[in-house]
Amino acid sequence: MKYVFLSLILHVGLFSTHAQTCSNTYPGGAQNWSALSWSCAGGGTSPAAGGTFTENLSVATIGNGDNLTINVSLTLTGNLTVSSSGSNPTITIPAGVTVVINGNFTDNDNNVNYVVNGTLIVTGTFKGKNNALFSGTGTIAGGTLDLGNGASCSGGCPNLNFNTCTQADAFCTGSVSSGTTYSWNGSASSNWQTGSNWTPTRTTPGTNDYLTFTSSGANKSITNVPTQTVGNILVTGSSAYSLTPASSGNTLTLSKTTGNALQIDNGSTLSIGATSNTLNLALPTSGKGSIGGQLNLVVGTFTISSATLILHTNSTPLARTNGQVTANSSTTLRFGDTGYTSGSTIVLPNSIFNGAPTISTLAMNRTNGATLGNQTITVNSTVTFTLGVLNTNATGQIKFASSAVSVSETASSYINGYAQMGSTSVGTGALNYLGMNMASGANNIGSVTLIRRTGTVGVNTFNANNSIAASWDITAGADPAAGRNISFTWLAAFDNGTVSSLRFQTYSNTGSGFNPIGSLQLLSSAGPPRQSATASTTVLNNATFTLSDENNTLPISLTDFTGSQRTSDILLEWQTSSELNFDFFSIEKSTDGKTFKEIGTVKGHGTTNEENNYSFVDNSPTIGTNYYRLKSVDFDGYTEYFKVVSVDYTHEKKFMVYPNPSDGNSIRIKINFPLEESYSLIILDNLGNEVGRLLDNESDATLIFSKPLTTGLYFARFATTHFSKTVRFAVKN
Repeated sequence: MKYVFLSLILHVGLFSTHAQTCSNTYPGGAQNWSALSWSCAGGGTSPAAGGTFTENLSVATIGNGDNLTINVSLTLTGNLTVSSSGSNPTITIPAGVTVVINGNFTDNDNNVNYVVNGTLIVTGTFKGKNNALFSGTGTIAGGTLDLGNGASCSGGCPNLNFNTCTQADAFCTGSVSSGTTYSWNGSASSNWQTGSNWTPTRTTPGTNDYLTFTSSGANKSITNVPTQTVGNILVTGSSAYSLTPASSGNTLTLSKTTGNALQIDNGSTLSIGATSNTLNLALPTSGKGSIGGQLNLVVGTFTISSATLILHTNSTPLARTNGQVTANSSTTLRFGDTGYTSGSTIVLPNSIFNGAPTISTLAMNRTNGATLGNQTITVNSTVTFTLGVLNTNATGQIKFASSAVSVSETASSYINGYAQMGSTSVGTGALNYLGMNMASGANNIGSVTLIRRTGTVGVNTFNANNSIAASWDITAGADPAAGRNISFTWLAAFDNGTVSSLRFQTYSNTGSGFNPIGSLQLLSSAGPPRQSATASTTVLNNATFTLSDENNTLPISLTDFTGSQRTSDILLEWQTSSELNFDFFSIEKSTDGKTFKEIGTVKGHGTTNEENNYSFVDNSPTIGTNYYRLKSVDFDGYTEYFKVVSVDYTHEKKFMVYPNPSDGNSIRIKINFPLEESYSLIILDNLGNEVGRLLDNESDATLIFSKPLTTGLYFARFATTHFSKTVRFAVKN
């Protein structure tokens, strides 16, 4: 959390005079602003809850060691006086809190500590005394900084930005940036270029100007915005502003690299561009933008460039109509940050970037995480997980370039969905990325691409049995013929009902169903993270890997499936290592590798963890290549297909009819070679008279006679352009 501490006596030379006043006598110790009791006069309103006020405020008798935390954002038109009865009091402004004082803030006591991690804007004079001590990472900015002697910073200064600094020693030149702070009042019109619309009057714009937009400003739809370089833009006070350019294509370029060059606080909105009027906004190189409200890109480009963008608090910090964000390979994108970890899940809009971006660094530090839109973000350096889940999808993945550091996920912060390791040269070396651990080996496997799917998209479901909610899709330049030892790690969030104390089975799928690799083994570590035992594989390219425990083993674990030609048939053999609720195998055949027909079935063994061997003989193979596949059928009707095997069969061409003898109503034909054209089949009686004809192109067809044949001998004449044969068959009624 970020803080600003003030140990002080403040007596205010009033910037403006108001009849409305509120005062408080500090009760001592550590107190939040929201808990103070205020006494108001002249129509003044208690500022305890934060908001917008036009009045003068005073806090009296903050004593030695007291700590006042201004824990609510407020905009005050008036003066704030804080007086102290001792030295070393502390005033804290935490991260996420913005205090705007359109007036003076005066500290007339010595030894005040200011720790600012939020934002403090004083458009008049910030007047302090001797030995003021500043710390924190927030911003203090305004008109005049008037300090006594001995001011210093502890552990680094917050961003100090004032138009004038009057301290006599080196603090002003060494720690304070120059730049005029202007607050939009909109009193004259909506015209950006009208000087009196700003407080103080902005007659001569400067490249270091600090522009603030608060709830007290009128005419919040600001027009006539030129191409201009300014230092910072702050939108605060739960206000909504829109900026329309003087000419389409104008650009506001921010220049300050200390503090937030762009800051849109929670509850506030800044819209840029309108309809056909494009307005662009650009962060400075090495600068920073912090959006806890919303930046709405109506028409125009928000260029992050080589800067840091922090998205926090609001669930939609970026919105778009036709505008987009431009990032580059030096961009840092942070979801949440120290002091900004709360709020609902951040959701990036679809097409928010002007193309799938490549950035340098991504950081997750938000309790409720973030969700990507439909664009993949490639990271070329580092992804850091501290808090929250990064939700990705098939088109909006997080991708790690080959130069990126291997990501370290935690039980409270990780990727849910799709994570990709870009093509990485592995060769004979080892690989440890996104939970896939592969040992080095003798075979050069070339470059490897890995997509890890977690959460619901990582689950492989077979009947009522599920894998863990993690799968790894691998593409490799070559398979390791000598084998590679592999293992996998995953977080407990992806157990998906599996039990870490049980034995686990590793599975791979190369397109024809999941098959086990190795045997059921206990995890090498229950973690976190979980770590599977090692298994060896000879196939990596186009393979998917997953695991399940012994209570969720997949229904059929097929370990082998082969086919071989014998003298006049083809023998199919296969083996299973386990079966669950399994009824039978259907054996299917194809002559083109595309269209399959069932040619037989083999009964299964129900439920077993024992090894079982199966075989089937195809007595009618086709000359040429025969394709076979297995379909498993469970008792509940669930089916699964396994890999296809092919067997080349050489033999003399044959044509046959069956049954023989026939009943005279029909006759079936069968040939053992592939047909490239239609054939004719003519049935003749023993006198040579035609009694039936069939024109077809099926290798297994049936001819139904229009008039049943009588008992006797008949001839079937089969003919194609390149083959003909006549066979004799009998009819017995």
